[in-house]
Amino acid sequence: MIEEAIGLLPELGARKLELRRAGESMVDSVTHESGGAVKVSMLAGLPDSAEALFEGFKAKLRSQIRKAEKNGLSFELGEGAVGVEHFYKVFARNMKRLGSPVHDRRWFEAIQALYGKQAVIGLVRYDERIVGAGLILIHPHRVSIPWASTLAEYNHLAPNMLLYWELMKVACTHNAKLFDFGRSTMGEGTFRFKKQWGAEPRRLSWDEYNRTGLVNPVTPAKPSLMSRLRPWVESGWQALPDPIANRVGPKLRRYISL
Repeated sequence: MIEEAIGLLPELGARKLELRRAGESMVDSVTHESGGAVKVSMLAGLPDSAEALFEGFKAKLRSQIRKAEKNGLSFELGEGAVGVEHFYKVFARNMKRLGSPVHDRRWFEAIQALYGKQAVIGLVRYDERIVGAGLILIHPHRVSIPWASTLAEYNHLAPNMLLYWELMKVACTHNAKLFDFGRSTMGEGTFRFKKQWGAEPRRLSWDEYNRTGLVNPVTPAKPSLMSRLRPWVESGWQALPDPIANRVGPKLRRYISL
């Protein structure tokens, strides 16, 4: 498969192929090596029931989940096109807050059409407003959460705690054995957030190939002009009006590799 993919590079006009895969578990005391931050996949094992999952959480985490409920937040599943619309409004606003162009809404509509009932949208509501949203993909034995967002002005109510808890409950009802929280940089805020749910880091190995084969070893690149300009670009994007950011963002997003 790798050889076939390399053969497609000239046809696609691409210079390189990057292969990412999760490796062995690792301790979280090591945060940097080779001059760069270590990227890991955060994976949590799931018990046979949601009740057992909740009882396995630390007391602080259980308290935070209950706090979200006491704050008047409620959870519901988003169905069909309306569910995608609710999800996208929160997601697009959060991406702009982070200074990043957003995916086209048609991307999520296509995912929903392809996965059907295996793509589940979770929504957190406060009064009549959707303040948190996430999308999980259900695979045999594994559930992944590629996208989740909350509205920053409501974060003091802990919508993210209710959102992740309810989506993990959905994973348990599908008899999944693993909840994939996605990629994080070891030691950073998202890493700590995912770890409190029982997720453990697995090193992500990124192999790079050019048109002649494996580029080995891959040495950390010097900071590029774009990386130095990134804070300025993000600040400028955050200043855009929402309609402009949501119209232009999808046209740019396809060219951004993360």
